[in-house]
Amino acid sequence: MKRIRLFLLLSVFSGLLSQVLPAMGSQSLLRVTFRNDTGVTIRFLFAAAADTRLWGPDLLGARDMTYGQIESFFVHFPDREACFDFLALDTRGDAYLIQAFRLREDQDGIIRLGRSHYIGPYPSMKICRLYVTNASTRIISYLFMPPEDSVSWGFDILDDASSLGPGESRVFSIPVGPKLQRYEILALSRDQALVQRQIGLQDTKP
Repeated sequence: MKRIRLFLLLSVFSGLLSQVLPAMGSQSLLRVTFRNDTGVTIRFLFAAAADTRLWGPDLLGARDMTYGQIESFFVHFPDREACFDFLALDTRGDAYLIQAFRLREDQDGIIRLGRSHYIGPYPSMKICRLYVTNASTRIISYLFMPPEDSVSWGFDILDDASSLGPGESRVFSIPVGPKLQRYEILALSRDQALVQRQIGLQDTKP
C-alpha cells in the first residue's frame, strides 16, 4: 500500500480567507449522520459529490464502524442543496452503494446504510494511505479534501467531534488509479487560519 506523508503548516492568509470564509459563513455546516444497518462491520466509507468522478478519503479514518453504530460528519456545499454518492466496503470485501442522496442546507441528513444498498463483492481497489500531520501551533477544526474538479468542499474528514492538535497526525485511506488524481487540501483552524494545498495521487505500480 502506497504511503504519503503531508505536513500542514497553517498561516493567516488574509486575501485567501476573505474569499473562502464568507462562502462558508453564509450558511452553517450541515451535519450528516450515518447509521450502519447492514448487519456487518464497515471498514471503509467513501463519499463523492455529484460533480466529480473521484471518491474522497475514507471518512472512518482507520476505525471500523460496527453494526448499529452511528457516525456524524460535517459537510459543506455552495448551493442550497447537493447530491452525493456513498460507497461502503465491509470487512468481508462486500460493497454497499447509495447514489444521488440529496442533502439540503435547512435540515441535517440521516443516512442509513442497509442491506438494500448491497451490490455484491467489490473489485479489488488500490488504496493510498495518506498521513496528515499538523505542523503548526494551531488546532485544526475542519479538514476537507475535495477533488480538484468539484465546487463543493465536501465532508470534513475529522468527523463532527474531532480536531487535529499541534503535532498530531491522522491517517486516511483514499482510492487511487493509474491516472493522476488531483485534490485540494483545505484545513481551517479555530482562529480561522487557513491552509490550502493541492496534491496529486496516482498508482504507479503495474
